[in-house]
Amino acid sequence: MFGMTEEEICRVGREGLLDDTDPKVKLALEERKLTGKFLGELDMKRSDGTLFPVELSSVLFRDAYGEQKSTTIFRDIAGRRRLEEAQRRLATAVEQAAEAIVITDNEGIIQYVNPAFRRVTGYSQEEATGQNPRILKSGEHDSSFYKGLWDTIKAGQVWSGLLVNRRKDGQLYHEEATISPVKDASGKIVNFVAVKRDVTEHLELSKQLMQAQKMEAIGTLAGGVAHDFNNILQIALGYSDLILGDEELPQHYKADLRQINEAAKRGAELVQRLLAFSRKTEVKPLPINLNRRIESVRKMLERTIPKMIEIQLVLDKDLATINADATQVDQVLMNLAVNARDAMPEGGRLVIETANLVLDEEYAASHLDAKPGHYVLLSFTDTGAGMDKETLEHIFEPFYTTKEVGQGRG
Repeated sequence: MFGMTEEEICRVGREGLLDDTDPKVKLALEERKLTGKFLGELDMKRSDGTLFPVELSSVLFRDAYGEQKSTTIFRDIAGRRRLEEAQRRLATAVEQAAEAIVITDNEGIIQYVNPAFRRVTGYSQEEATGQNPRILKSGEHDSSFYKGLWDTIKAGQVWSGLLVNRRKDGQLYHEEATISPVKDASGKIVNFVAVKRDVTEHLELSKQLMQAQKMEAIGTLAGGVAHDFNNILQIALGYSDLILGDEELPQHYKADLRQINEAAKRGAELVQRLLAFSRKTEVKPLPINLNRRIESVRKMLERTIPKMIEIQLVLDKDLATINADATQVDQVLMNLAVNARDAMPEGGRLVIETANLVLDEEYAASHLDAKPGHYVLLSFTDTGAGMDKETLEHIFEPFYTTKEVGQGRG
């Protein structure tokens, strides 16, 4: 242990073995002098001068002649110290990991959760310990999904996949999880460890990006079609205008030509809407008061929407001025109102609200194209049938409709 012979140890004595620069040595000697014994850890010195930790037990006693002597037992704990340091590093890494880490026994009862788990789920260490991971169950997966997961890890294999779980506050979130069995020296499974990463924001941004790319593709197609369609319409409009200018043309022909001319004009208006959708036409934004536009549209709606639908306005009196194309704003208001009307064939209530809003950095980070700043919020709420999940995924597609032919504009 010391790299010395017995004779060398006897020659150098206690001072040659102890690290006399360590203040703990003095305290240990004083304790042994007062109590007759000392048990603790000190650093000892090898023959080459290197230090190593020992667990030391020393006892004072008197021999048969009354002379005071001591018995001291040393145990080299350098290996144990290295193991403890490795365990501390591992524990620190687990505690500070960005991923949620859960350790359960072989029956799935939670024994440990790290701070990331507590941060994501809202459950404290005390609330989670002793529970089954079923406390996170969302209802989004069927029993066969969980059976497959459990069968995999009980068989000693690693399971990886995407989970939809529920936080303590009831909010759903998505996480990528890897669950591994932990085995003892005999190969018996003693624990399971799950490493999980919240990917809710990532999935939402990916979904928004896919939607934006899809809309861009549709917009490019709509813009290209609109330009070609516009060229055809201009021919129809031009020739019909020229022929209508012929004073000798019979009146019954003129009536038919006016129908063709009006249809071509409506087609031209449709082209303008398609070009606006594809952002290939000039928008003319002006400072407008959104509340006034809503109040103006309301008067029109009250004449066209059935009486069994109540229109309620909740408008912010201090609403900020917005910069927008007034025609497009009116079109948005009318389309949303008419769509709400179609959702309430038996009657109901339509609430239109406005409010000032500030979007912060956190919101902008999770919403594509959003920028922090001051905004005006327009909100339409109706008491209609609502939409199922599949329909909701298509609501921003311009050519998608749930309405039958002849039922509404779609």
